Amino acid sequence: MHCPCDNSLLKQGSLGIENLLRCNLCSGTFIEGNVFSEIRAFSAMETHKRTNGSKPFIRRNDKEALSCPKDGKPMHTLMYKNVEIDVCSICHGVWFDNGEFEKISSLVNISKPVNLTKIDEEMPWIKNRVSVADGLEGVKLLADLARFIAAICD
Repeated sequence: MHCPCDNSLLKQGSLGIENLLRCNLCSGTFIEGNVFSEIRAFSAMETHKRTNGSKPFIRRNDKEALSCPKDGKPMHTLMYKNVEIDVCSICHGVWFDNGEFEKISSLVNISKPVNLTKIDEEMPWIKNRVSVADGLEGVKLLADLARFIAAICD
């Protein structure tokens, strides 16, 4: 992927966050839309308001609207917690100009992906759920009961 500001190649970031890419020239950061669920929800709500005409889109102070590094679609500039960010209208990826990522990451929770191989450890209530086979056993008993009642009524 390439930087939307200067078209240089984005490099994997070293902050331990998967899907975090950095630009060595402008120090911008791109993060895919699934990392900041708070921003994704805010962006969807703001985009809805703006497309309905109740609120105008913000113009970037320094440049034209950016194109998403992931899919090339237009990004919308939003003011989120007093930080100007750019969000892709399709994949909800977020572009942070130099210093914006550090400001936001101190204010917003980063979504932790669920490890599906250890889901019973991360969500212990899953262990106690009734299985489909248990439910079918109940249906079988009901069918037997219905046949018994039908035999008596004959």
